Amino acid sequence: TSALDHSATPPCTSFCTMKTLYTPAFESWYWGGYNALMHKRHLRTAGFTIMELLVVIAIIAILASIILASFSGTEAKARDTRRMQDIGSIQKALALYLVSHGIYPVETSTTTITGSDTMMAALLAEGDLPSVPKDPASPASNYTYISNSYGNNYWLSFCLETDQIKNYSQGCGNTVKP
Repeated sequence: TSALDHSATPPCTSFCTMKTLYTPAFESWYWGGYNALMHKRHLRTAGFTIMELLVVIAIIAILASIILASFSGTEAKARDTRRMQDIGSIQKALALYLVSHGIYPVETSTTTITGSDTMMAALLAEGDLPSVPKDPASPASNYTYISNSYGNNYWLSFCLETDQIKNYSQGCGNTVKP
């Protein structure tokens, strides 16, 4: 008999059990439609839509630009810190020179510190400074030195990219003296 031939089984009454209705044909009909529907839904959601991908790419681009903007400020602060360390090294070398010679190197006109200038040559010859400090943004900006004609005072000038260093301002109007 076929699976749907009900002549082999008594007709269902109000006390039918699921076992009498549960036949292979019923299972195929009942679950087959559901499985086909789920299969189609699975095929439809197997990947991402173009809009979803564009939204994710836009979010990543925004985060990347924020991170890059914060790093650019950090680099400027690092260069300013390096400048302050260089100026401090030059000041210490000038103090050692003063102890050895009783005066600072005399340069009555503003001199760019390059290593070939007489002030830096004197500090290097004495061994007070191991190498020539150079502004990280050189040649766009450089350290400069000038002293009075007596050699008892000097001014070191330098530029800063930020205003994060206490008592100094952004720009090239910064000077230190003993």
